[in-house]
Amino acid sequence: MGRYFNARSQTDVDRRLTKGRGQGSGAGYLPWFYVHDVPSRGRSHKIPSLRFDRVHHLLSDLEASCFRALERHRRVRQIREQFALLPHSLTSEVAKDLGIRHPVYRGTNVPVVMTSDFCVDIQAGNSGNETQEIAIAVKYTSDLKKERVRELLAIEYQANKVLGRPWFLFTEVTLSRVTRQNLIWLWHGARLPDHLQKPWIIAEFCKNFQGLYQPQATLQAQLEQCRRQFDMSPDDVRRLFKYSAWHNLLPVDLLQPIGYRMPFALARSFENVLELASAA
Repeated sequence: MGRYFNARSQTDVDRRLTKGRGQGSGAGYLPWFYVHDVPSRGRSHKIPSLRFDRVHHLLSDLEASCFRALERHRRVRQIREQFALLPHSLTSEVAKDLGIRHPVYRGTNVPVVMTSDFCVDIQAGNSGNETQEIAIAVKYTSDLKKERVRELLAIEYQANKVLGRPWFLFTEVTLSRVTRQNLIWLWHGARLPDHLQKPWIIAEFCKNFQGLYQPQATLQAQLEQCRRQFDMSPDDVRRLFKYSAWHNLLPVDLLQPIGYRMPFALARSFENVLELASAA
C-alpha cells in the first residue's frame, strides 16, 4: 500500500512547503506528490527524463503519455509535474469568488494545496531564450462527466489565469492511441550505447536512410539496406533509427503506426508533427 499524503493540520502543509515540494525549477525540483503519496488511476510511473536530469513522478498512464509528448517537443524547456498552485490562499480565494466548495484534507478544515498536473516552460517563438509557462491538467474523459471534477478544474483554471499561465486540458483523445504507442516505442530507443554516440555516425545514418528510402517498403527492409551500407549489426541500425526518430533527426509521422514489419513512410518535412498547440 502506498503512503498516501493527508495533512492533519496546517503545520503538516507548512512543513511540506518548507521542504520545497511543488516549487522551484531545474534538476532539483521536487513535485508536490510522489507516486507513493496518492492513489493513482491505472499504473503510476517514475520515468527518468531524457533531457532534464531527474526522475519525473507521474500518477497514471495518461500522465506518462502527456509527459513523453512534452519531452519530445523541441520547444519545451522544462517540465514540472504535480506543480503546486501557490500561495496556498490563492485557490481558496478563487473558490470563494466562484462559489465552489474548496477541497480540504480528510478529517480537517485545512484547505488542500491544489496542483496542476504539469507546469511547462515552452520557448516563446522559434528562437531565443524567452519562455512562457503553461499549465496542463490531465484527465480521462469519463472523469469530466463528474460535477466535482469540473468544479476543481474551474478553480485550477482560474488560479492559473490569475498567475498568468495559459491552461490546457489533456485527455486520452488529445493524442491518438497510435501516437501514444509510437511515443513509448521510440522512447525506449532514445539513448544510444557509447559506441554509437558519435555525431558522424548519426548524421551518416540519417543521410543514408533517406537516400535509400523506398515508399511503402517495410521499415525492416529499409533498415536492412542501411545495415548493408554501414556493415553493422541489425540491433545497431534499429537503435540508430529509434534515436533519430525520437530526436526529430528523421521526419517521422507519429500519426501512423510504426513497426519493423509495417510499411513505413517518412513525413513530408522535418517539422515535429506533435505540436503542443495541437495537443492543447
